[in-house]
Amino acid sequence: MSSKRIFIAAFFFLSLTYSVAFSDTQTFNAEFFHPATGRNSYLMLHDADTLHKYQFSAGLISSFAYHPLERISGGTRLQGIIDNLASVDVTAAFGIIEQLQFGVDIPFILYNSFRDPRTNPAPANLTTYYFDMSDIRLDVKARVFETAARKFALAVVPFLTLPSGNSSHYVGDSGLTGGGSVVADGNLYNRLKLTLNVGAIAGKKVNLQNIVYQYRLILGGGAYVNIVKDFDAFFEGNATAAFNKFFSSRAVNPGEVLIGVKYEVSKTGVSIYGAGGTC
Repeated sequence: MSSKRIFIAAFFFLSLTYSVAFSDTQTFNAEFFHPATGRNSYLMLHDADTLHKYQFSAGLISSFAYHPLERISGGTRLQGIIDNLASVDVTAAFGIIEQLQFGVDIPFILYNSFRDPRTNPAPANLTTYYFDMSDIRLDVKARVFETAARKFALAVVPFLTLPSGNSSHYVGDSGLTGGGSVVADGNLYNRLKLTLNVGAIAGKKVNLQNIVYQYRLILGGGAYVNIVKDFDAFFEGNATAAFNKFFSSRAVNPGEVLIGVKYEVSKTGVSIYGAGGTC
């Protein structure tokens, strides 16, 4: 799997585990990008910050992925499955108390150039689909620990995704998925923040050619630095790893690295992000 991506960014789930009792699915969700909701230093990576009590946040994040899903043999591209994928995510979050917020991400697929790999023989040309949905994600962020002056903080982020996406076009899962992450933040010199995410996700078993998994590890790490007043830069890496093929097959272990900037429009509460990266 390979990807180049450009970004322009202007229910509560009580349990981290549940049983899945469905038959295998022969589709695959290639939409890897899931923006973090609420007040956040990064795009995909969660930090330990939460909204204030009764504070509301909304966001609109558009993205474009080039070759996010393709057939590869020996490092050589054989055929594209999804060659171009353009999407927009509408996000919202609400602070219940100072340490607890609820969030929702509603993703729309604007453009998907797709070739169904289950067809034999495979179609010669890709078909373009417009205005699909991807899976709606509901999450909760709870800050559970912090030291004086917020030098170190811990949070937990359980989440649930609903099968609202078009799984036949590989932009959604065919069943519920759920899991959560533990978030650790360390603030250094009042300008530099380091962040780590570790968690797990479970869902309906995927069994498609060489892509086989059900339970995956979630990993993420990043750095956020204040450059000058109202202007910050960040670096983040996010990945999932199938427990049955732990880092042994990149087909089931996607990862993405992003480098970006964030600008706070003074006294407006508006933040503008821009980032690019590769998978």
